[in-house]
Amino acid sequence: MQWVSSQGGPLILVPQDLVQDWGGNSQPAIDREVARPRKADVPSTDYYRACSIRDYIELIDIGIGYGLVFGDEPLQTGWLLSAGKGEGVFARWRYADSEASVTQHLASIPDYIFQPTGVVFQVCRSKLFLFDAAIPGRSLRDGDYLLIELRPGEYRIQTGLYEPDAQTALVLHRLLR
Repeated sequence: MQWVSSQGGPLILVPQDLVQDWGGNSQPAIDREVARPRKADVPSTDYYRACSIRDYIELIDIGIGYGLVFGDEPLQTGWLLSAGKGEGVFARWRYADSEASVTQHLASIPDYIFQPTGVVFQVCRSKLFLFDAAIPGRSLRDGDYLLIELRPGEYRIQTGLYEPDAQTALVLHRLLR
C-alpha cells in the first residue's frame, strides 16, 4: 500500500483537471465568481481555507469544481481499492505498531463502524490526486501525491473510527457509488 503525508496540515483530494487551480499556501484564494482576490475577512490562501475545515472530511471549491479536504489531524493516508467495485477506502493512520499491522487490520474492516457524513463527491474524470494542501497544484512532483483512479460518478462518503486493538487506531473514509 502506498502512503502520502503532509508537513502538518490537511491533505486534499483534487480531480486532475483542477490540480492547477489549487494555490496551496503560495497565492491568495480567488473569489471564483468574479476572479479577483477575496476580501480581507475571507481566508487569504487555498491552504488556509483547507485548514479551516473542522470535520473529518469536507468539500471545498476549487476552480469550477470541488475537492475533498481530509480534516482533523495531519495523518499519513493510503488508498485501498475494493476489488471489482470501483469503490474504496482511504485509511488514515492515527497510530499502529507497523505498516504490516495496519495492512492486516484493513483486510477485515467491519461495516458497522461506518457512518454517513452527508458528503457526496462527484467524480467527472477518473484521475484524482491526494496531496498536502500546502503544496500548490502547479508545484506537484512525483512522490508528493497518491494517484487515485475512480470511475466517474457520484460517491457517498462514510467515515469510521477503527480501533481493532489497543495498538492500532485508524480513521477510514469509504467512498460508495
